[in-house]
Amino acid sequence: MGWALAILVAATSHLAAPPVVTNSVDDFHRLVFATPLLQFAVAAERQQPPQFDWTTDWCSAPLVGSTGRSFDFTLPCRRHDFAYRNAKRLPGEWRAPMRRKFDEQFRRDMTATCAVRPMDQKVSCRSWAEIFFRAVRIAGGP
Repeated sequence: MGWALAILVAATSHLAAPPVVTNSVDDFHRLVFATPLLQFAVAAERQQPPQFDWTTDWCSAPLVGSTGRSFDFTLPCRRHDFAYRNAKRLPGEWRAPMRRKFDEQFRRDMTATCAVRPMDQKVSCRSWAEIFFRAVRIAGGP
């Protein structure tokens, strides 16, 4: 875990992990689409709920990785990995329309991280977000 993520998790440790619901598909959708990104980060660090695959390779973009001078997509990449890894394990979740929704959430998460960047980095950050989004649309598979 990067130092920025460690600081973020420590700073948000007072946030409660999302409550465990008995239906894995409901939990999955809540974590991917309805949980604020910082709260998702806390759940991911705690690996709660435990029935999910919480592994990540962060952003696997060649040469660029998860961060650059004008962006840090560590958390959006973590949630995107979570969505892809777990959708493949849940019945009926891994299909083209759902994959598009996961990718669109990825774009929203990246754009949200750009919104808090210094003014002189926002345009570049949003450009990188669009590049990352288009890359996963092309390379993400069916």
